[in-house]
Parts: sequence; C-alpha cells; structure tokens
Amino acid sequence: MRSTNYAYLLIFAILASACSSDLHKMVRKGNKKFEKGEYQFAISDYEEGLADGADTAIASFQIAESYRLSNRIREAIPFYEAALRSGRADEATKFHLANGYKTVGEYDKAKSLYQDYIDEGEDRGRKAAAKAFLESIDKVKEIKSKKTYYELSNLDIVNTPDAEYGTVFYNQEMIFTTDRNSENIFPATGEGFTGIYKFKFDDASEKSGVAVPLAEQFNTSKRHEASATFSKDGKTMVFARGNDGRKKGDQDVNLYISKNKKGEWSEPELLQISDPNAWDASPAFSPDGKTLYFASNREGGRGGIDLYMSKMDRRGNFRRVRNMGKALNTPGDEMFPYVSDDKKLYFASNGHPGMGGLDVFEAVRDGRSIEVTNMGVPLNSSYDDFGLIFINEKEGYITSNREGGKGDDDIYKFINNSPDFKVATYYVAGEIIDGATGDPLPNAKVKLMDSRGQVVYEGTANENGEFRNEVKTGVNYTVVAEKEDYLTANAVFSTVGKTVPQEDLPDFENDVDIKYTLGLIKKEVNKVIVLENIYYDYNSSDIRDDAADELDKLVTLLKDNPDMRIELSSHTDARGDGKYNQKLSQKRAESAVEYMTNNGIDETRMIPKGYGESRLIVENAESEEEHQKNRRTEFKILGFDVEQEVQPIQQEEEGGSEDE
Repeated sequence: MRSTNYAYLLIFAILASACSSDLHKMVRKGNKKFEKGEYQFAISDYEEGLADGADTAIASFQIAESYRLSNRIREAIPFYEAALRSGRADEATKFHLANGYKTVGEYDKAKSLYQDYIDEGEDRGRKAAAKAFLESIDKVKEIKSKKTYYELSNLDIVNTPDAEYGTVFYNQEMIFTTDRNSENIFPATGEGFTGIYKFKFDDASEKSGVAVPLAEQFNTSKRHEASATFSKDGKTMVFARGNDGRKKGDQDVNLYISKNKKGEWSEPELLQISDPNAWDASPAFSPDGKTLYFASNREGGRGGIDLYMSKMDRRGNFRRVRNMGKALNTPGDEMFPYVSDDKKLYFASNGHPGMGGLDVFEAVRDGRSIEVTNMGVPLNSSYDDFGLIFINEKEGYITSNREGGKGDDDIYKFINNSPDFKVATYYVAGEIIDGATGDPLPNAKVKLMDSRGQVVYEGTANENGEFRNEVKTGVNYTVVAEKEDYLTANAVFSTVGKTVPQEDLPDFENDVDIKYTLGLIKKEVNKVIVLENIYYDYNSSDIRDDAADELDKLVTLLKDNPDMRIELSSHTDARGDGKYNQKLSQKRAESAVEYMTNNGIDETRMIPKGYGESRLIVENAESEEEHQKNRRTEFKILGFDVEQEVQPIQQEEEGGSEDE
C-alpha cells in the first residue's frame, strides 16, 4: 500500500545519538532529513554512507525505519536483518522485523521473534501487540481453508503502473485516488503526490472510459488528497488532505469538507472533528449520510490507527467523536471503513487475524456483540488488501498491491459467484397523493431520472395513483410528478441503504418493492404551506446551511411552477420584545427571498413578510418543541399569473398594531 504512505507520516526522533559527531557524515546528513520526514532522501544518504564505510548496524536500522515509516515494510526487512546481524539486537529491531515477516507471510520467523519479544521485551504496548499478532498467525491456516466464491479481476482500464486505490461512486462515476501525473515528488517516498480522480465508464462492460482529475480545489500540487466520500444526497464531500512531507506546515493528515451548492463545490474547509495533531483519514459516510466513519491515530486510541465515528447534528455538523471500541480496534492498525447498504461494516486491519499486511474484514452486530470475520481468499492475500466497497449485493471493488498487478496499488473488481447467492430485483412502488387529504391522484404524470439526469421511466399513474419501475440500489433518483390543478413536484427518491440483507431474502430470486409516496399541493390561492427545518441562529437573520437546503426545495418548486407567485413569511415565538421580534422576522423573510433571488427566482414573484409573534400556532407555549412550532417559515400562494404585479393583501399590510 505504498500510495497510502501519507497514513504513516509520523515523525520520530528514534536515535538519541542522531546528531552525534562520531557518526559518519552521510548518516548525520540522513538523520536530518529523517527527522523532517523526508524518508526517501534520507535513504539515499544512508545508502551512500554504507558504501563509504558507515556503521552497518546504525545505517541499516535507519534505512529500515525510513522504509517502515513510509509504509514500505517489505523493503525494510533486509535492512532490519542486516542491523541484527551487525549487533543491533534491541527491542525495536526485533519487533518491527517480526511485523515485516508477518506481513510477507514468513510466519515461522515472525512467531519466533514475537515470542522472544513477549519473553524479553519491556514495552507493554508492543508486548500486547506481539501477543495479538502471535495469536493471529495461528489462525492463518483456518483463514486459508475458508471456502469463498469471490472472483477477482484487475480493473486494467483504470489501473496504471502508478497507484490507484480508494474507490467510491458519485453520480455513477468512479471516484478514486492516484499519484499518476504528479509533477512533484513526495520527500517521504520519492513518489508523486496523490490526487482525486473520476472515471466515467463508457458502458456497462467497463472496457473503456476516461479518467480526469477533480477540480483544482481537491488537487493541490504539493499535498496528498485522497479517499473521497459523499453524503447520501450528494451535496457533501469529505476527503483527506496530507502535509507536504516537510516539518513546516501541517504536521499530518486532516479531514476536509466541501459542500455542493447549485452544482458548484465550495472551497474545502478543515472538518471540525479533525485533530490537527493526529493522522485522520479514509473517511466514509454511512448509507443514510448521517454518520461519518474514519481512521485516526489520535490520543486515547487502542494502539496504532483506530476506527472512529461521528454523528451529524440537525445543522449538518459533526461534533462528538467516538472510538468504535475494542471489538473492532486492535493494537495494530484499522482503516478504510465502509458501511454497505445492508448496514454491515467492512474495514482493513493488520491487527485482526489475517494473511499478512492489511486484510479486509466484515463486522456484523448481533445484539450487543460484534462479530468480526476475515473475508478470506482471494479477497485477502499476504499483501495489503483494503478499500472494499459494494456496488450491489453481488459485486464490488477492492484495492490490493498483490503480485500480478499493473504496478503499485491496483483496483480490482470482485463478484460473488456463490451458488447459494440470492438475487433481488428492486422496484420503486410509488404512489402520488393529495398532500393535504392523502387521497390518491389517478392518472398523474410521472417521470423518474437517475443521478445524471437521464430519464429512466416516464409514464402515468394508475387509477390508484400508483406507478412501478425497476431501479438500481445505491442511487439517488429524482421523481417529477404533474397533475392538473396541482403544483408540479420535484423530489428525491433514494435507494441508498435500501438493500435487503441476504439472510432476509426468502427465495433465490426475489422482487423487492421500495415504497415511495409523493404528495402534491393543490393550486389554491391564499393556501399556506409550512417549510420544515428552516432554522436560524439566535438573534440572526443569516441563512444557515441547513436552512439553505430547505429553501432550495422551494426554489425548485418555483422553477417547476413558473407562473406561481408567493408571499414568504417568517414567524417568531413569543419570547423577547414584540417590536424586536417583528423586525427580526421581517429581516429573516427578506433574507430568504434574497437567497432565492440569488438562485434564479425572479424577485417580482415573491414578497417577504415578517409577522413576528402575531400569529402563534401554540398560545402560551412552554416547551422548546412548542416554541419551535411558532418559530416557523411559511409561504402563501398569491396567484398563478407572473405578469400581474404582486401586491400584498391590504389588511395584512395595514394591520400594524397586530404586529407591534
């Protein structure tokens, strides 16, 4: 997993004598680069020192450490061995060499060194890790003998001699990480900096297509960007951004967030939950988009890199971070989490019993306990295997640097060919109803579009307002419904997170209906509709991000119904000064109208109106929930003739005493 070396950019001052004057000059020179994390440049100096007669034990150990800290443990092994042969028989050398042997599948050598460390070592953390790794080696035969039906194939249309890894799909395009075409060299490894690319397949055969980098804000020239993940609605992107490999500037890897507003991605900002003093990376959204999983080596973990999670609050922010516990996290490293539609957690680990290097594991909750299972061969090998995702119940992608690839990390496609695999065909079972009465609306026109805007279904609902069409899992669709005397509706229908687990499917072939109901608003002048989830900060009229998401729905409604005119009103609760509440509500209504004007709605179609506390839904409100009902935003339909000048209703305009 050389390309994910940014995960290990942890700078250690290993040798107390690093600057001692009795060291060979090239070793001293290498140590200075080593301390700055410039491991590849340090290796060159150490090797030159070896050729010029430097102390073999010291120089070899430093070369080994440089390889290890840039995640090239295979290359480190011969130098740890050389250090041992030259008399450097300290704990660190034996422990890291044992890890190297385990990684490459030389289990007998690894077991011997782990046992030596358990018997003689002093570092409690390493002793615990040695015991865990020793136990995992004893289970290798069991893992190898496990019967699986997965078939792997190299995705050679995407892969190059450089690194490709970390796949996810957005708008039916593959998003992945690669260090191809990098113009700058990362000092830790001598390789290019990674960036985030997208690949659009020309057709379902996946035999052709083109890869292009994402926008410039996601691909800087001298930092790693990697492992993008997207929220369920496709409006939020989180990714990892690393340092530049030098001591100055950001010390490690952090999580960044970007929002998509009207098709444009915002400039990425540091995510609040990211720890600037730690490595935070490989983020992944849950299927519903409300939880973010990621890996971190922050303080308080269980050893190495652990899995963490953070839930989104109602404002769309991530706050509290929680370690995912000892059932998942080990003294080793856990990373690249992914939650499938059927709510199973997949991740990579070198701490759980595995083949060597990183293996992929499945975690399933059973009541209060969590069962972790190695995915077996061929998904796992003695190399690094990580970044597993599913694109449907049967197929998915995984990354590996195993032998036989095109170069570095490669992306592989896998298929589950188990004869016991159950097949499910999914359908949207839709119903169009009157949003006020709940009555079905027969013969409504319905259009279904996929995430790229392509129409996949166009038809008419039956006499019961029903329609049905086959859909794919893991896709956000758009439903457009029209009916005479009703407002045209444009809403999201998502199949993300709707996959039925294999164990819950009754037959080998199954038709699964995903029910969906869309209510239409009747065209009635003076009809009032409450906008849900329009929140403002206390004493503020600024449009928050979560309020903007809701106002976007009204923008869409007005665009779908271009002849409609509205009054947009804002209401406060009864707390505070009445005159002040009136002014604040007017400012809020004006801010909402301004937002929609900036998003393409003609201002002549809207009137902002603040009512303060004059129109309470709950009189004498006591609880916060009751106050929230009063603190609402609404719109009223004024008419359906955009050429007629919008006029507010006179008694409302003249009724100043009510508002004051």
